[in-house]
Amino acid sequence: MDSAHDFERSNLHYTVQNLNYFAGKNVLISGGGNTAVDWALELADVAHTVTVVHRQEAFRAMEHNVKQMKKKVKVLTPFQVERLYGNGERIDQVAICNKATGENIRLEVDEVIISHGYTSQTSNIARCGLVMNEGVISMNHLGETNISGVFTAGDCANREGKVRLIAGAFNDAIVAVNSAKIYVEPTADEMAYVSSHNELFREKNRDLKNG
Repeated sequence: MDSAHDFERSNLHYTVQNLNYFAGKNVLISGGGNTAVDWALELADVAHTVTVVHRQEAFRAMEHNVKQMKKKVKVLTPFQVERLYGNGERIDQVAICNKATGENIRLEVDEVIISHGYTSQTSNIARCGLVMNEGVISMNHLGETNISGVFTAGDCANREGKVRLIAGAFNDAIVAVNSAKIYVEPTADEMAYVSSHNELFREKNRDLKNG
């Protein structure tokens, strides 16, 4: 098997930056999240063929988009990429294996897109004494960690009932900042304020409207 690094400057991709680049080509996408599904849908009308390979039967993506994807492109589950075969500087074949049956298939490809998410590097954070759970920081509904005065938000942290979407991260960030404000200034308002709650912004908005 050729090393994946050998093809990163040719036809092995980790992002899709220009749809037209894939026009008329045979594209393989490896992944099962929202990004992989979205790329499959966008490339379906551009590429010659699109094949999505995912190691699980279920996708970690919006149900509606998954249904649309299965109508438009070829989906192979539960398969995972086993080998990359190169012809010079480019991948020309990909070997995939069915995790349930052990079946092996070789696919001819022009372009390969890998969308496996990311791995958080949290070892240094853990050494600071923060409680970790499955690789992310544990917090409560106020963004508080186990260390007094340390607050967190976003994908690096988790709590019961957390919504793992960017909208949820925005909300968590507002709550964490407000909690930090109260920690520094205990007499501060407990409600999590945003710019639209600020009287200074209201005055500026009135001035703009009247102007």
